[in-house]
Order: sequence, then C-alpha cells, then structure tokens
Amino acid sequence: MRKFLLIASLISVAGLITYLLDPDRGRARRARLTDQMSAKGRDVADAVTAKAKYQKGVFEGVAHEVASIFVEDGVYDDETLMQKVRSEAVGPSGVDTGDIVLDITDGTVHLTGSVADKRARRRLVDLIGKVDGVRGVDDTLITAS
Repeated sequence: MRKFLLIASLISVAGLITYLLDPDRGRARRARLTDQMSAKGRDVADAVTAKAKYQKGVFEGVAHEVASIFVEDGVYDDETLMQKVRSEAVGPSGVDTGDIVLDITDGTVHLTGSVADKRARRRLVDLIGKVDGVRGVDDTLITAS
C-alpha cells in the first residue's frame, strides 16, 4: 500500500510538472496560476485587515468603557462642555447668538453681549443651566428692548 501511494504521488507530481512546463501552453498556465495565487493572497490580506480594524474598534470600545468607570458623570473639561452647551442649548434655543460671547471656566458658563428680549434671554439661560456638566450660569447679558 505504501509503494502504491508513493507511485501515485510521483505520477501526480510528474503530471503537474508536465502540465506547467508544456512548451505550448505552459507559460500561460504558469501566469494564470501566479495570478490566482496573487488574488488569493490579496483576499487573505483584505480579510486580515478587516478583522484587525474590527478588533481595533472593539478595543477602543472597551478602553472607552474602562475610562468611563474612572470619570464622574457630568464632569467635563471646559472645551467639551463648551461643545455640549453650543449643541444642546444655544443651537436649539433659537436665539440669535451673533452678539453673545460664551466663556466657560471650571464648569461655570459666562454669558456676555446682548439679546433681543427678556424672554429669549430667560430661555437661553434656562437651557444652558439644564446642560449636564454646567455648574452655574453667570448671566451678564443685556436686553435690547
């Protein structure tokens, strides 16, 4: 049985060599085989890259979760809080903010400038006060009317 397998293997290898080294079509067969193997290699590389990107995202998610354990809820640095105030309060308020200057120091929002009326001023101050992380609102706005 062992001799049979050896002979069958040798015949298969000889057939493969003959197939690839054929003077008429061997060059085209070798080129096609090279192209197919290159394509398989690219497919494997793409799959590995996709899995690596996915794992990177998973790792970043876990790192974010772990970091959030050590950060108190509602405590933001002033720059992040400024973005939150602008997106959650100033934008939705509908108040013309062309003449309003926002400044944040240690969680306290300082408002300077002017607004059209008292109602707009009150609405803006109320919305800012409701933003998570705002410790206080220092309102020095001037009403035009």
